Amino acid sequence: MAQSMRSRDRRRRILEGAEAVFLRSGLKGTTMEMVAREAGVAKATLYSYFPDKDAIYAAIIEMMAADKLAAFHRGLAHHGPLDERIGEALAGKLGVAADLLARSPHADEILNEHHRLAGKLKALDDQVETELTDLLAAEGVPDPEITARMLLASAYGILLKLPDPAQMRAAIKLLATRVLGDGDKP
Repeated sequence: MAQSMRSRDRRRRILEGAEAVFLRSGLKGTTMEMVAREAGVAKATLYSYFPDKDAIYAAIIEMMAADKLAAFHRGLAHHGPLDERIGEALAGKLGVAADLLARSPHADEILNEHHRLAGKLKALDDQVETELTDLLAAEGVPDPEITARMLLASAYGILLKLPDPAQMRAAIKLLATRVLGDGDKP
């Protein structure tokens, strides 16, 4: 049991170190040696967890997917009107990526690589779309499936066009308010 916990902690440390190196040096500029050094592990230890940097990046994407889903659920759990809860949920979900990318001069490269691994995030996106559609239907919103897809696509577009995380969050919340709430609210 202690060995398993130690192994999980070491894996997490490797992923956190790799994330820092990817953000600082870009995907192409990152080497396994750099990741091992940042994580404080021997190269042999690193290779015992991950065969190459693509596997590390894929594991980071999986970790980010879990963080995005948790942020989405935290937003939905807020008290308040539907538009505010959905705005918080979408801003939280996309804010996970925005916060990371804002810290990197290699954001474009990382985002492009992120698209290559989009299949890893498809299950998350499908789950979020289903949950959002179900919530909208339960609240009596007309055309809940189309509304959910429109909100998700628009929020993603906002992420791509507004690199500042605070501006991105504000714009997504405004989107939800305009689509679902009182359109006259600022």
